[in-house]
Amino acid sequence: MGVSTWVGVASVALVWGYDNGAKNSRRPPLGWSSWVALGPQWQTSHAEAPVFDFCDETSAKLSVDAFHSVGLYDAGYRHFHLDDCWADKERNESGFLQAERDHFPNGMKPIVDYAHSKGLTFGLYTCAGNYTCVGGRPGSRGHFQEDAAVFAEWGVDVVKMDWCHTEGMDPKETYTEFSKAGAPYAWNDMDMLESGNYRQAAHANGRTGNMTATEYQTEFSMWAILASPLIVTTPLLNCSKTDQIAGNFTPGTCAASLTPLQRRILLNTEVIAINQDDTPAGRLLQDGDWSIYGRNLSDGSVAVAFYNPSEEIAQVSLDLSLLGWQTGTVAAARDLWARADFPASKDRFPASGTLQVEPHATLLCRIKKQEVQEAFV
Repeated sequence: MGVSTWVGVASVALVWGYDNGAKNSRRPPLGWSSWVALGPQWQTSHAEAPVFDFCDETSAKLSVDAFHSVGLYDAGYRHFHLDDCWADKERNESGFLQAERDHFPNGMKPIVDYAHSKGLTFGLYTCAGNYTCVGGRPGSRGHFQEDAAVFAEWGVDVVKMDWCHTEGMDPKETYTEFSKAGAPYAWNDMDMLESGNYRQAAHANGRTGNMTATEYQTEFSMWAILASPLIVTTPLLNCSKTDQIAGNFTPGTCAASLTPLQRRILLNTEVIAINQDDTPAGRLLQDGDWSIYGRNLSDGSVAVAFYNPSEEIAQVSLDLSLLGWQTGTVAAARDLWARADFPASKDRFPASGTLQVEPHATLLCRIKKQEVQEAFV
């Protein structure tokens, strides 16, 4: 099985790469990561709040099952990634990475095989520098060939490479070097999504998230239109604290679940389709107090995001010439979050006046040319 490289560069939205045959690699990775979604409560009956930087064989397999149960697979998600949690603190005697021995007594390959048996593409985390960002595990610096070889041996499909402990290293040169060892299909990454997590998940570096439901929806919209990997790090297992306190905790007491907000955002297949379209990333079309982003799609339509970063309601509209369309073009638009169609309009959207976009919100539409109708002649 081919190994592809998912390159983690948070500040760039361009996409490049080539198809090396790895399954589900032609489009931006769409899946789930363990980053803040797992914790040691899988092993103990007296765990406190979730922690990040943890995974083991039991929690990984339970999460593969939950991936299906909560509807991610049915919505098109295919990637299952373990982040900075899986590697042992030391390489083996031959200089190769190895799974943390007390958490993965059978090694990493059985986990990879289990994910594959459930139709998922499997990804692992590494770091370009000497050590990983949080776990202090071995980084890939000076070991690109060895690490690419062991990932391939295990059947790993995707590698996320982070950028910590990289003093004196050049990102362009380094990522290119690792790409040559992993024969990649590479994507720039705006990082993982904690959609609707609030306090239910762990928070990296002790920082508690303060995003609103509106901002979570905006985040997902922008990741979609800019063709960033949509890798969610949302807890998939709801483990009863009552059971833990009572000392009755077993892995079986963790029920697969998403909150209503997470279901509304993460399972919106119309928004996901924008991200997964086999076309270049979107670009900024107009900037100001509010912004317009556009992405040409393979069916001839255009995804358009009206983003309002301000504290005031924005009154938005679009001149269809911004999309490169000729004067006289008639188009129909669909609101992908409301899942509602707008009336057809000529040369502009909406047909008249403006649309309101709340503070920090994004109106995400799909706009498509229509046959000229009598009403517009």
